[in-house]
Amino acid sequence: MLCRVTCLRWTMDAVSLNLSGKIWFPHLKEASWVAVGQAAVAVGGLLAIKASTNVLGAAEFGRLSAALAIAGLGQVCFFGPVSQVALRFFSRAKDRHTLDDYWLSLLKLYLIGVLAVALCWLASIFANFNHTLLVPSVLIAIYALVSGLQMILLAVINAARLRKWVAGLQVADAFLKPVFVVGIALLMDRSASDVISAYIITPLIILSVLFGVITSLWSRNQHLALPSDGEGGHFGLVKQMTSFTLLFVLFGVLGAIGSHGERLLLINFVSWEDVGTYALMTQLALAPSVMLTSVINQFYLPLIYQSDSSGSAKFGRSYRYYVMFSVIGVFAVALFVATFGRWIIPLFSSTEFLGNENLLWFLALSAGIFNLGQQLVLPGMLENRLRVYVPSKLLHSLGLICLAFLLTPMWGITGMAVASVISAAVYTLSVIGANAYLARSAVMPT
Repeated sequence: MLCRVTCLRWTMDAVSLNLSGKIWFPHLKEASWVAVGQAAVAVGGLLAIKASTNVLGAAEFGRLSAALAIAGLGQVCFFGPVSQVALRFFSRAKDRHTLDDYWLSLLKLYLIGVLAVALCWLASIFANFNHTLLVPSVLIAIYALVSGLQMILLAVINAARLRKWVAGLQVADAFLKPVFVVGIALLMDRSASDVISAYIITPLIILSVLFGVITSLWSRNQHLALPSDGEGGHFGLVKQMTSFTLLFVLFGVLGAIGSHGERLLLINFVSWEDVGTYALMTQLALAPSVMLTSVINQFYLPLIYQSDSSGSAKFGRSYRYYVMFSVIGVFAVALFVATFGRWIIPLFSSTEFLGNENLLWFLALSAGIFNLGQQLVLPGMLENRLRVYVPSKLLHSLGLICLAFLLTPMWGITGMAVASVISAAVYTLSVIGANAYLARSAVMPT
């Protein structure tokens, strides 16, 4: 018992939130499950790329990447924010006995997202979007909805620290997707519109399991769903979750072009083969960096939110570790990907995609700088003061758009890669400036 108490001890006072040096060993098992899940996500993503590129070729892979980028806009603009809310407010709702209101708020937010996707789908029909992309917009809409719901429910069980379930579902998702890609390609035509069906079937299977896990989680915590008043009551929680979502939606809209728009911008200037090549290299550059930051965040954030659900404490040693691991990791990964790019590209695709591997230096550096900026928004997240990062998101998107229209007509995909690096650097520097403002203002959240 004494060992367990020591293992789970948090060093915390009124002004400082710290994880003592002894916190890392007791949570090693928990962190290991996180690492297993994220490693599976990275490997599965690379296997899906390998399967898709070999099945489709460069041009059709470019169309598939553009379709997935459009669906990704929905995730970044809405379903991603809702998943952040699910992660942020689970412990708070549990502490204040308002879990029923938490579930209801998540349901309402998801249904609003369904309505938004439906409106975008109708707009694409009137704009004759299918003719441009040659991928039915209804498939893109369905994929956005099912993958968005999967993202939200995974965030819930991650917030509950059900690490084994999260890891198991991530492993299943990672390896089912490439299997379905190959299977559908063998049974149907080798086209982007057919392969995207594999991206729809996989989350549907994962969701069937997730619903069972969520139902069990809800029933186990029913005794905590007690009526309460004031800030912890229904309207207080709904207001907090809604305002938090709106800020993240604003973040998503401002950052959508920066995170998913490069492939869509390229459509105006280069061939589908070049779009496919650029999309492949972008995913290869991002995958290991995203895996690293996801491992760190998936392990660290639930611990932070559970230990300080009200966001009333400041960061201490644990945050310095968080930043240090993030900085070292993202740039080590970027260096590795860029150095071994000439071997990585044919390993995870085919020789058809070779010829521009020098761009991996730009794209890996861009991914590292941007992901570092993403890691540095944690102080504002904990204090519910995300609005200080709005100018950073705006600068990133506007910078990328302006530089893309300036450089891509002259240099093609090389111009887009240069634009990506510059805009990522501007974003991260701006986030650092916003954090300096937060530190100076020292305003405690209400």
